[in-house]
Amino acid sequence: MRDMKTLRYVRVSSNSQKIDRQVEEGDRTKYDFFFEEKVSGKTELFSREKGSIIKELVLEGKVDIVSIYSVDRISRNLKDLLSVIDFFHDNGVALQIDNLGITSLIEGKVNPSIMIIVQMMGAFSQLENSWRSERQMSGIRKAQEKGVYRDRVHHRRRETKMEFINKHKKTIELIEKYPTMKNIELAKLGGVHFNTITKLRKVIGIQKMVQKENGEYVKRLKEQTIVSPFEFTELMSN
Repeated sequence: MRDMKTLRYVRVSSNSQKIDRQVEEGDRTKYDFFFEEKVSGKTELFSREKGSIIKELVLEGKVDIVSIYSVDRISRNLKDLLSVIDFFHDNGVALQIDNLGITSLIEGKVNPSIMIIVQMMGAFSQLENSWRSERQMSGIRKAQEKGVYRDRVHHRRRETKMEFINKHKKTIELIEKYPTMKNIELAKLGGVHFNTITKLRKVIGIQKMVQKENGEYVKRLKEQTIVSPFEFTELMSN
């Protein structure tokens, strides 16, 4: 029987929050994979930077158990939470939840009690999140009435195509140097999100390399006209 590969996922919502409650001494080396990120629980797991990597690892069959401190680390939305658990189960991956002391799969079969417990915990988490939002909006309304609250104005502008390419010159070099390497591996090597690799391929027209019988690699380039700022923004959002 092969060794079970375990992935530990730790999440907090902001830079001011600490992860001490979720991490014990030696955790970063105890697990086969250890992912930590600071992102809102409202963001779906697989839309997060580390969450998208978790999805890739699961699909590649490199993970058997995903370990978390509590269900709200995955999502504060019950529908999203159950969807993630179903995805794990469909791929034979068990969810291990510390504060409940339970694992979602036992010998490959769904733990009969976990769905009831998870739905209850997920519902409470979603309700708590709703209450928090209501209190926040109530506070904003009162501050507006007193004239002490102003909407934040964002000064960010959209990144141009050339700025995007210049910012990732080293990553482009990696794509050309390792023609058959997977996007997720290139992302780890370059220290970027693997979606950035995909976007770079689209923007500069570099397709994946193909290997000929003599062992040489051939770079296939797709002709691509200069796009307008609107088209580039649309491309980057895909």
